[in-house]
Amino acid sequence: MSEEYKASQEDVHFDNGRADQLMRQLREASEYLHTTDSTQRSGARDQAMTEFAGPYADLFAHNTETALRDGKRLGDALSDAANELQKYKELARLEQENRQKARDWDKRDFFQQVGDSWSGKKKPETHSTGPSLRTPPPATESSSQGGEGKGGSFLENVSDMVMDTLDPARKNIKVGGPGVSKTSAIPDNLDVYFNQARTLSEDLGKKLESIQKEYQGFMENTSWGQFDIMGLLKATGDWVGKNMEDASFVHVIAEAFRQAGASSNMVATYDSFLIEEILAKAGVKAQERKELDIPLATVAGADLTSGFVNDPVNAATGNFIEEELDLSFPGTGSGTCAWNGCTTAWRLRILMKYHRVSLVPGGHPH
Repeated sequence: MSEEYKASQEDVHFDNGRADQLMRQLREASEYLHTTDSTQRSGARDQAMTEFAGPYADLFAHNTETALRDGKRLGDALSDAANELQKYKELARLEQENRQKARDWDKRDFFQQVGDSWSGKKKPETHSTGPSLRTPPPATESSSQGGEGKGGSFLENVSDMVMDTLDPARKNIKVGGPGVSKTSAIPDNLDVYFNQARTLSEDLGKKLESIQKEYQGFMENTSWGQFDIMGLLKATGDWVGKNMEDASFVHVIAEAFRQAGASSNMVATYDSFLIEEILAKAGVKAQERKELDIPLATVAGADLTSGFVNDPVNAATGNFIEEELDLSFPGTGSGTCAWNGCTTAWRLRILMKYHRVSLVPGGHPH
């Protein structure tokens, strides 16, 4: 080799304290979705469905069932994100230990160096393997893990989502003309779901705001690797927004029944076409809900090394890379840097690079 190993003098910049807080908050949000939200949402759904019949009842049953399934999937994804962060934290600890071992190796006294030389020890034993992390997929122009937010607090954004019911991915439900179908419901039962959904959305929204704040602090204080949960947080926010769309949908139907003269706590039946007109005037679309796309948490750039900045062996893959300068001819010509007007002398250099792990067909090193 052309030079001695040099220990990395830079510590692994990883915010362990905020990582622990973020893991705790992710797991709390996951538990909330799996227990509190799931139980209370399904209970309110069942009460709303009492005496609720007709095309709008079928739509509501479909959408709330989709919401419950997606809520469970989001809970699983948030728990998975906490587990991925835990593995990321462990890998950062191993990398820091490797760097410290490399520094201690550099600080050996003369007698230690002689003893290591006689024993054939060329560098310290370091961690060569660690937890396997999920890395991001190759970037494409059409794919994104997050997307731009609207700005403002999470709850403000949810409020905007309630008004934004024009989702092109959701199929509009048509009930036909007058007299084609009937809708029956108990208005107070429908509002049970509306009020419960609003409370659940506010509670989860507060948890997500705390997660976003902790996540931002963690990212600002961690430079070794990159933990990406933006897509997951955005998907959770979208889920809350769609839940409020569905809640607003049944609330408008309840108000339509009351306006038509129905008692709040008694079952009544009206022409579905009448309900359709009232929904249209309120700007609420009767739309079929689609399954949510939920990106999983990923970690990029967290590569375990031997602790030496110029070690040719990649600790994670075992690949050996060595670069040697074979020939070098000082140049007499010069070139001009177009961007700042500088003048540079050119020279010819011939380098040879060896990879133990082959990247070409046939499996031979090159």
